[in-house]
Amino acid sequence: MSLEPGAPLRLEREESGLAVLTLDSPPLNLFDQGMIGALQAAIAEVAATPPRALLIRAEGTPPPPASTSTCSTASPPSRAAPSGTSCWG
Repeated sequence: MSLEPGAPLRLEREESGLAVLTLDSPPLNLFDQGMIGALQAAIAEVAATPPRALLIRAEGTPPPPASTSTCSTASPPSRAAPSGTSCWG
């Protein structure tokens, strides 16, 4: 593949004809200029030799939640939080 070493993504082709494009720029796979440039190069390569299918995936683990809450999104809007305040209002 023509992507530079250390690029924020990988393009791998399997014998079955599947191409796998993996975003790999930890920790959040942000779409900065480097990611956008590498993505354009990978798309150009895929277009030049089309695979049977293209799978786009991301490497890594999701970040922890920004905050914790005592409310469940599954709770109906009429239910109040344990502290007595409404989760939805």
